[in-house]
Amino acid sequence: MTWSASLAPLREPNFRYYFLSRLVNMIGNAMASLALAFAVLKVTDDDPAAVGYVLAAHTLPMVLLLLWGGVVADRFGRVAVLQFSNITSAVSQGIIAALVITGTAELWSLIVLSLVHGIVSGVGFPAMASMLPSVVPKEHLQPANALVSLARSGIVIIGPTVAALLVVSVGPGWALAVDATTWLVSGLLLGLVRLPTVVRHERSGLLVDTHDDTDWARALGRVLTEPGLHDRLAAGAAAQAREFSWDATAGAMLETYERARQLMRAEVTA
Repeated sequence: MTWSASLAPLREPNFRYYFLSRLVNMIGNAMASLALAFAVLKVTDDDPAAVGYVLAAHTLPMVLLLLWGGVVADRFGRVAVLQFSNITSAVSQGIIAALVITGTAELWSLIVLSLVHGIVSGVGFPAMASMLPSVVPKEHLQPANALVSLARSGIVIIGPTVAALLVVSVGPGWALAVDATTWLVSGLLLGLVRLPTVVRHERSGLLVDTHDDTDWARALGRVLTEPGLHDRLAAGAAAQAREFSWDATAGAMLETYERARQLMRAEVTA
């Protein structure tokens, strides 16, 4: 594949804004965990258990809400859900940064704000991951995925390095302030993305909304009983625990979400 073909998706305005939004978002995410851990240690006088409490407050709701985040995104629109998620994340991370910088942070406040961040992240992640096919032509989908993967691979190295430099030079509070800014910028860039409208299908003379909660509940119920699903989720969770990365767990859950979407639409169009 030539360089021209590899960069072709960037000529699409929707993908360009989406890619920049996701790039900024990934930079913030790569910095956040390290900066937050040092912030907690600073607030609690180097208590490692406190770090576990704060990280658990973020990760548990995120895992639990990943599947239903797809339902919410289909109901209210992916761009709207992502903007809400990003702006709320910017506010929660900004408050944490302000508390740490001013020396007024307490463990309970960090837990509560991390819980809020985890909830909105769990709701927003499926919308971000499922938006790509809607912002780029089908013939450019493969190079678009390659660009996103390449950016992610680079940021895995660059993000923590930048976070470490900020923590050492100006403190964890300012590193979290940068993370909050990336969430805000990401949300603003998403406001420039224009997605196609949702199509409704007709069945038995009645309009059937593909977002119907009953259809979703039935489809998710069928998927959750598929053989091997729980093994894949467990394997993803184990990989996440080993590597401190969300990709494996989120990928397994998004696989479930996409399978549910396919089943639901198959039933609606039948």
